[in-house]
Amino acid sequence: MSTIHVLTSTLKDGYAPICNYYNANKPADWMPISKLRAAEGGFEMNLNPSEKAHSLECVKSMGRMSDENDKVRQLRWTGDGFLKSNGHIGFTREQTHLLCRALQHSLGGDKVELV
Repeated sequence: MSTIHVLTSTLKDGYAPICNYYNANKPADWMPISKLRAAEGGFEMNLNPSEKAHSLECVKSMGRMSDENDKVRQLRWTGDGFLKSNGHIGFTREQTHLLCRALQHSLGGDKVELV
């Protein structure tokens, strides 16, 4: 799985231009992204209905209660400028690559890299 490294400490225009670029360029069958609703910030997208059913079945088989993290794909900011899944359901390789392009479009190609 690819990880995104952002080489600047701020999103100069916020999340909206990044999400707008991503959502305008994603395939029609992908879910849209938005700003992650977590203290660290980042990006999230709802799981599609079949992914959500599979995720909730896995959670149930482990004998635990589901929470919002089991219903979305997410990449969270780490303190060193990386966007990672941190143990949650991450983006696919293709979704990560499109998010990287969206970040490069918004922040500049020299400020974002895939690692």
